[in-house]
Amino acid sequence: MGQFICDDCEVIVKSSIVKPVVSAVVAIHNMQRNGYLNELLESFARQTSNKVEYVLVDDASEDRSLSIAREFAEGRSDTTVLHLLENKKQGAARNRGIFVARGMYIAPVDADDYVSDGYFSSIVQAALRTNADVIAPAYFQRVDSKGTIIAEPYRNAPSIEFEGQIDDSFRRILLLNHGQLWCSKRQLFDDVDNYYVEGIAYEDTPALVRWLLQYASLAVAEEACYFYRIHETSTTQTTANSEKLLKDRLHSAKLILANAKGLGLYESYKPEIEECFMRVYLFGTLRMLRGGAQVYCATKHCASCQSTEKIPITRRSMVQTASKRCLRYARHDFLHAPINSFVCFGHCALTDDYVNRGFSDE
Repeated sequence: MGQFICDDCEVIVKSSIVKPVVSAVVAIHNMQRNGYLNELLESFARQTSNKVEYVLVDDASEDRSLSIAREFAEGRSDTTVLHLLENKKQGAARNRGIFVARGMYIAPVDADDYVSDGYFSSIVQAALRTNADVIAPAYFQRVDSKGTIIAEPYRNAPSIEFEGQIDDSFRRILLLNHGQLWCSKRQLFDDVDNYYVEGIAYEDTPALVRWLLQYASLAVAEEACYFYRIHETSTTQTTANSEKLLKDRLHSAKLILANAKGLGLYESYKPEIEECFMRVYLFGTLRMLRGGAQVYCATKHCASCQSTEKIPITRRSMVQTASKRCLRYARHDFLHAPINSFVCFGHCALTDDYVNRGFSDE
């Protein structure tokens, strides 16, 4: 039996790497299927940097995921394997990994995805070159369940053409155009409130927005590409048929507002925070439940993007257009959202005019 870092988590293998720059933290639960975990670990094995620590956290898998992680760690000095005794969900698994990680930066990676050969080398170089608070992998590539490329690589976020200090105006841009799975400095987690929320799905949604409100500087890893897998058993693909996942998604959106208020920054970035909230809570959720159909909500004339063609939709009419399943799970939540805002569902920001008008329940 290994050493326990807490009552629910056992250290199976402990890395001995000296002063890693980056710790890749992977939460794993039943990822043997279709070879997803093997494909991820093969991409780790192809990395060329010797400044990376791999922290693999098995979240009480019922398949061979833990064995696969242990096999990967054999003969390696750069890999830690943890085992949760009970399934705690991805947020808790990531948190246990962050707790033991020794790198200057934390790089979250999902167990069903994989990374380019130079992914961590590029992140390490950017980190050592800039000492920025956060390193953003430059590119994302969508692949299907078999790893077949679905579309051309795209920038992690349109806003990461910039490197350097994050001033007030750039922070607003980042809040509205942020990407995914950024690599944060380890010291960010000196504040326990910056760990992932535990026990729910969509734990990364409020965490990233909270971090964006605190980052002081940013660098881009230009040679890093993250391969994001879209498959039928992923959280985003199964939410429409799960009341629990839907409620988790709505709760995670509410945490965006709570975190901003807790940091004392809600009023300073109110338009951007409320748009982040509405994209997750309402528009993205309804689009997901409607099988990907776009949902628009704007006034007849959007002062930010000058659009006059987007359709104004009241809160109640949006609920009525959703499926019966959506109505059963979310009617009350959608009709009683904790803010009142109109959003132009594009890349423009909310204006105070939008916020003051609010939703009509007619």
